[in-house]
Amino acid sequence: NQLYSKFNNLNNLLAWFHAKALEGALKKRPVSEGLLDQFTTSKLVQRYLKVENFNLQQQVRAEADPVVAAASIIARAEYLRQLKRLSEQANMPLPKGCGTQAKEALQKLIASQGREAMSKFIKLHFKTFQEA
Repeated sequence: NQLYSKFNNLNNLLAWFHAKALEGALKKRPVSEGLLDQFTTSKLVQRYLKVENFNLQQQVRAEADPVVAAASIIARAEYLRQLKRLSEQANMPLPKGCGTQAKEALQKLIASQGREAMSKFIKLHFKTFQEA
């Protein structure tokens, strides 16, 4: 949430994270090109990427490529692990998404932990938090 406030835009934040992850990976294993699932029409990731001699391609549905699909599976598994960890810290299940279950859980979480603790558990800039 502190990082989001610096960017004030989810696509810019995602682009920055993608660029930092790519830079870290390229330091360990340099390659000349990469493929990224396109999440914005502009070249935001390239704007934040500070590497030379690297051609980053972006395309819609890049997960059709087996390597991108594998990375997506790994990212999903980590998301689920972290959601479980946060649920344990909250002493209650934290549902995925922004539906009715998420809003109800958020209201319970606010009641038990206080509004000021929410930055440890949720994305404060999301509409669900504003509605709660």
